[in-house]
Amino acid sequence: MYILNTTFHVDNRVRRDFLDWARKVYMPAAIDTGLFGSARLLRVLTDTDPEGVSFALQMDCESISEARRWHDETATLLRDDMSQRWGDKVLFFTTYLKDAE
Repeated sequence: MYILNTTFHVDNRVRRDFLDWARKVYMPAAIDTGLFGSARLLRVLTDTDPEGVSFALQMDCESISEARRWHDETATLLRDDMSQRWGDKVLFFTTYLKDAE
């Protein structure tokens, strides 16, 4: 089992709009491909920036190559949409995780 983890740092001024977009646009776009078994959006519990908050979007998948392809193709279009909406008010980085054996 692999996890595609994308962490977003979101300016407090766009937090509600971002969460709505992530739940209604980004997550369904991933799940609808059939590549991911589940998706969950989690708040990162560190308060390093009083101006914003971080969220981790984790999606389970069976194939790391399919996860990478989705991230590099489809998710790029979604993140372009995100950038057009909020610019540098929403930043992100992605990590690929695997269950520890």
